[in-house]
Amino acid sequence: MSPDAGMRAARLAALAAGAAAMGTTSRRSDAQAEARAADPSNSSVTKDPRGGAVTFVPAPPPAAHPGAKLAFVQVLTRHGDRTSINPLPNETREQWRSLLLSEEEQAALALNAAPSPANPALLDARRVDADGEDISWHGQLTKQGLEQLVHTGSALQTWLAATDLGLPLSRADALKSAAVKIRSTGTRRTVQSAQAMMFGLYPPVSENRDENRDAFGGAFGGDGVRKGDAVSERPRAEPANSGVKSFPFPIEVRDRFRESMFPNPGMACARQTELMRALDGDVLVQDAEARAWESEALSAVRAEVHERNVLKRRREKERRREKEKAAEMAEAVEAPSDGASDAETNRGEGESSVASVAEPSVFTKHADGKRSSTRLDRNASSRLPSATSVWEPLQARLNHGLALPRGVTSRDVARIREAAEVRYVNRATNAEGAALAGGRLLRELAEESHEVVVASAARGGEGDTSVSRVGKKSLKLSVFSGHDSSILALLAVLGAFPGEWPPVASTVLVETWLVDERGGDGARVPGVGRPHWSERTISIASSSSSTTKERDVLASDEGGSRSAFHEKRGEKETKAMVRVLFNGAVLPLAGCAGQEDAKKGGLCSLAAFREMARRRDPEDYKKACQPREQRARL
Repeated sequence: MSPDAGMRAARLAALAAGAAAMGTTSRRSDAQAEARAADPSNSSVTKDPRGGAVTFVPAPPPAAHPGAKLAFVQVLTRHGDRTSINPLPNETREQWRSLLLSEEEQAALALNAAPSPANPALLDARRVDADGEDISWHGQLTKQGLEQLVHTGSALQTWLAATDLGLPLSRADALKSAAVKIRSTGTRRTVQSAQAMMFGLYPPVSENRDENRDAFGGAFGGDGVRKGDAVSERPRAEPANSGVKSFPFPIEVRDRFRESMFPNPGMACARQTELMRALDGDVLVQDAEARAWESEALSAVRAEVHERNVLKRRREKERRREKEKAAEMAEAVEAPSDGASDAETNRGEGESSVASVAEPSVFTKHADGKRSSTRLDRNASSRLPSATSVWEPLQARLNHGLALPRGVTSRDVARIREAAEVRYVNRATNAEGAALAGGRLLRELAEESHEVVVASAARGGEGDTSVSRVGKKSLKLSVFSGHDSSILALLAVLGAFPGEWPPVASTVLVETWLVDERGGDGARVPGVGRPHWSERTISIASSSSSTTKERDVLASDEGGSRSAFHEKRGEKETKAMVRVLFNGAVLPLAGCAGQEDAKKGGLCSLAAFREMARRRDPEDYKKACQPREQRARL
């Protein structure tokens, strides 16, 4: 057995044992909690043992580099608490009504941050399904979820204001300097979570204090400060009469087929779907799910969900047959067909698996655009729902204190959650699948960090003055608002998935630091040393008395393009280094050459991080996503 295969088997066996033991990953002793607080390599976040939200807590600065300067921060967040995406058969909007955001609350959020360009095509934009049922409330951010992300934004601002990052304290300055960039996947809950986070980061202030107090149900004071927050820790908001015209922070929402944050296999990557279905058939996954169904209450819920799903499939099949029959009759009389739109014919896994928990469609779309049920599709009609699809609505209800189905307890929810975790650990240990799911996002993060560092070195009017380069100069914080699947994919491609499902409001931080390579006596700092020139990203010297500056632009071996800046002042030299944290815990990055021990800070060079990202991002994503048989024929 290869070392990788042995490690994979060991991780799966350990997680399976945890699922069998029930709750061992959720219940931790006080001694363990104290150890996490003392050791930055362990998470010290506050976690709901029932699987609910986590609070944002940063890690201490790198212990091995007391003079390190924080240069850039990227944060990937999971949205806040939401309603069920695939509700239980007897679940209704009325049960959630008091927890949903009001139109006034949604409008208040949009004043502070909004998609740009406006009105993007969102995956959950439909208000009714094919049966005419109201689905506008499915998978939507709740008041509780809004408060969680406001708190994340507030805590983020408190942390960053205490560092030397240089993030503007006022909203107006942040907008003017383009210090903050925001991106969201194309769902309402992630867009609104990004808006809520920006509300916490830069709370707006109105002349009417009552408007501020009432904007979110009285949760905030007239000065935009959340009740219980220390005013001294909050950024200074712009007074309404300051003369500064207020614009919302722009939120980029990409087309779903270009979205690197949303590794949805049914949307654009057939090979990923192929791999996931094969991996989900592994014995360890099946055994974990079987243990979940030993609960009679969970088994009963599963049966009800399955019955509902079968009926919906039958109705879908009947509608499809009627459309095909009408199309054939139209062709017979040489009349133009009003065939179904792409949105109707291509929903299948793409539209419905916004939660990444959908079951396959019963139809196969052929090259001629027609659909027919196949033997495999007919078998899908008898396939029972997975643990993930049953757990999702149960966890959403538990998080909001709503009643669970008869006989189901919070212990049952923990049991079925652990079965879902076994499934996703199994997927995460597959290198090909991890690269397809998270490789593009990892590469994007690494390249953005590199561009910011290089642009910062080109200050003072020298170097590239293109719009993109100038914009990167002032960028301090880059926010990515995504899903559990976004975080799972990134942790998987990093080889650092801890085995627990990312709770709502989870964060992955990528911190870029400028580290002094010389100690106080001028000697090289152990563990940093002088790297080969090709690994050098940036070297900066800082001396208050020095006015001289030397910059050497290094050319790469291939093509001679600019690859890095080397800068000296006085006798100090610094280079860019990176670390990644999940919910406050420093992650080990096995593929990042030369990474320091987590207790020392867990830094590795930005150059090594970029190289790791390059290796793990498929060179030709479109080709890599082709099914195995199709690639074999090429």
